[in-house]
Amino acid sequence: MTDHSPDAGLPDLQLVIDRQKALGRRLMWLLMVPFIMTGALVYMFIVVKNQISNVQTSSKLIQIESILEKDSNYAWGIHEYENISKSHKSAPILARLGTLYFLANPNDSARAISTLLEANRIDPQAWEPYRALTFVYSSIDRPKEALETGRKAIELNPLDANAYNNLAWVCSHTQDSQYRDLKAALIYAENAVGYTNRKEPDYLDTLAQVYIQFQDSDSKSRAEELLKKAVLISPNDRKSTFVAHFREYFPQEKLED
Repeated sequence: MTDHSPDAGLPDLQLVIDRQKALGRRLMWLLMVPFIMTGALVYMFIVVKNQISNVQTSSKLIQIESILEKDSNYAWGIHEYENISKSHKSAPILARLGTLYFLANPNDSARAISTLLEANRIDPQAWEPYRALTFVYSSIDRPKEALETGRKAIELNPLDANAYNNLAWVCSHTQDSQYRDLKAALIYAENAVGYTNRKEPDYLDTLAQVYIQFQDSDSKSRAEELLKKAVLISPNDRKSTFVAHFREYFPQEKLED
């Protein structure tokens, strides 16, 4: 006997509905696959594009620094770094830009400091802005700020020879007796010389000037040795500076040809 009750066809109907839902889900996934693939391709394109951009920027920076090393055309360097910072505003880029502002016009330290502080705000953990600030502050004899930023620089990068050298200069040359500390200067200068394997004449010169201020015969002997080394290894366009320092402190001594 055939069942003609109202519920008789429900199981078959439910089966049809379930199959339709399953088919709908499959169709939905099929429709989503192109979107997923497109999204993945877009992401890969962005990553590759950024990598290419970073490589191009790095290549540009190398080119700029190479030219600056040869002719010290700070105005041109500033122009180039300002252009780069428009699309790649990072702490290291702004740190270099701030340094160039100061080198181009030491009388306008405010502009350099403002740029370097902006770099700090972008990345408080970047050591480059602190090192640059140490250089600027030490150059304008603001020892308190120079020591604070220099110590922060070596805290973030304990191998930063440049920051050690700047700290040594502050501690040995500041006019403020409150911050003058020859013992600390000696430690900082020795670190700078040690980390560069005695191959950076500026750091040798700084250490020599620290030793001279101790005014004992052993320290003067070490200073003489360091200045001779600085003269020997310095490039020709900078040699005169170290020769002048040697003759200032050791007028009776002769330099080897």
